[in-house]
Amino acid sequence: MNMSENPYASPRSESLLPAVSHEQFYVVSISKLVVLSVATVGLYWIYWHYRQWAAWRACSGVRVVPWLRAFFSIFFIYSLMRNVDILLHIAGREFRWFPRTCAWLLIVLGVLGFISPLLLLHQPVLLLMLGCVLQLLTLLVMIRVQRAINRMAGDPLGAGNNQYSWANGVWILIGVLIWILNLGEMFSPPQGMVGV
Repeated sequence: MNMSENPYASPRSESLLPAVSHEQFYVVSISKLVVLSVATVGLYWIYWHYRQWAAWRACSGVRVVPWLRAFFSIFFIYSLMRNVDILLHIAGREFRWFPRTCAWLLIVLGVLGFISPLLLLHQPVLLLMLGCVLQLLTLLVMIRVQRAINRMAGDPLGAGNNQYSWANGVWILIGVLIWILNLGEMFSPPQGMVGV
């Protein structure tokens, strides 16, 4: 007896997820990911999360609000990793990337990134150094995540999104200005020391 004959039969798990396709998640080359992450002082991650959830909503039909999940990504990163891992297995593409570990690392790094400015408010040099370390660690985890997404989509090198757009250039420019302001703050004399 199949499901159409038995109205009480539970649905098969494969029918709950869409077929694996290139558009299911946001594919990007690792080099572009690194440049945009570093150049934008991490602001790129908001856009990255938005694109991942928008792509998931479009292909799966699941009602999610991508911009909300992007701004509060720390609460939704585990779900995103789980979806990627499930589809990676459905696609039959093996990739060891430890999605739970990646999710928990991103949660911990996100919390540290949130509380460190509160703890180091009057120590801008230490705050900038810690911020750089947290960004580097986040980037290393996100490279692993992006490799899994690219592999799942059948584009392991991210060749489908390795070119820079004018919008990428604008965000890079904004990020460079933020870097200059941060470095200027780091190397400026303390406020009480001007003119001494």
